[in-house]
Amino acid sequence: MEQMRGSRMVSFAAIMIMLVGAFNVLDGIVAVAKSDYFNGDLLFSDVEKWGWAFVVFGIVQFTIGAALFGGSRLAQWLAIIVAALNALGQLAYVASYPAWSLAIIALDILIIYSLANHGAVFAQDMADDSFREPGLSASELRATAGPHIG
Repeated sequence: MEQMRGSRMVSFAAIMIMLVGAFNVLDGIVAVAKSDYFNGDLLFSDVEKWGWAFVVFGIVQFTIGAALFGGSRLAQWLAIIVAALNALGQLAYVASYPAWSLAIIALDILIIYSLANHGAVFAQDMADDSFREPGLSASELRATAGPHIG
């Protein structure tokens, strides 16, 4: 039961980091296309450079989130690092959009918690799946194993 819950939490984290990455790409595009949208209240003065940084960072986040579905331990650690950096980076938007920034920071904290607490379970789940014969589902394996005694 705990293994299933851990697997779901890491899947949730993967989806959330992809979603946060998409949000960052959108924020970056807005900052590049219409820099006066942020009213010059960003932490740093050059809104366009900040926007490009968020576009690139969002793409990296989305890619790492997609790699999490493959069960990569490296992707799990990178996702934790990227989520922590994103939480810090969102502080730049607090003056312009405090509720939005705090919501993204909360999502980043959830991502970090999910991966730090349940990441090993997900990797174990993926390793268990790799030992199955190709083309056989878990129910087919149980059916071919015959009766279980004891």
